[in-house]
Order: sequence, then structure tokens, then C-alpha cells
Amino acid sequence: MSEQPRAAYRGRMSPAALARLSFTAAATCIATAIIFILAPASGYVGPPRGLVLAAGLVGGISLAVAGRWQQIAAEGARSLPLATLTTLAGVYLLTNVGSLSFTNLGAWRISFIVGIVAGAGLFAAAARALLKDQRSTQRA
Repeated sequence: MSEQPRAAYRGRMSPAALARLSFTAAATCIATAIIFILAPASGYVGPPRGLVLAAGLVGGISLAVAGRWQQIAAEGARSLPLATLTTLAGVYLLTNVGSLSFTNLGAWRISFIVGIVAGAGLFAAAARALLKDQRSTQRA
């Protein structure tokens, strides 16, 4: 990376770091769905297990793709990928918060708490990157 682009990322998360954070959230999303469908049938409360697995896979893959998309986007063209990533992270965060309302989760509650932490971190980082990208685009 040349000195000029490197200087542009001082004080904010690099696209590569944001992509790694999105991959972490994606893995957490998929793992949570798998863990949730493995809950014993007697203790299971919630939507159909196949739907939970499908939503977890689609959500996790979407987070990973959006993270990679913002990473490879050209400078000045990251707004749409960052807005998409921010939206997906927000939905992931809210899904985990809502999932805590299910009763009889027991030990599986931990996976949603981890999802809240991962989703909140990604949401905050992506939103901050989006705002900084918008500010730098408006100055140019």
C-alpha cells in the first residue's frame, strides 16, 4: 500500500480489518444456527429448525460477502458495500437480541450473547467506516 492510501486509513478501521470482523460475525452467525438446531427436542422453543438453519446460513454468508465486497471496492466506491454491511450487521444484532426472548434456552443463550457482541462490534465498525467514507467523499 502506498503512503497516501495508508495515511487515508489512519484513525479508522482498514477495509481488511473490517472484512475480518465480518468473517468473524459470519462464522458466529452460522455456528449459532447450527448450535440452536442441535438443542434437544424437549427443550426446543422457536421457529422450525430448518428455517433457523437456512436463516443462519444465508445471514452468515451475506455478512461474509458484504465484508469482502467492501474490502475489494475501489476507493470512493465503498458507500454501497458499507451501507449493505451496516444493514446486515444491524439485522444480525437485532435477531440475536430478539432470540433471547425465547424461553428454555439454557446454555444455548450464550450463543446469542456472543452474536450480540459480534453483531454490535461489526455494526459499530461498519457504520463508522460508512460515515467516514461519506465525509471523505464529500470533501473530494
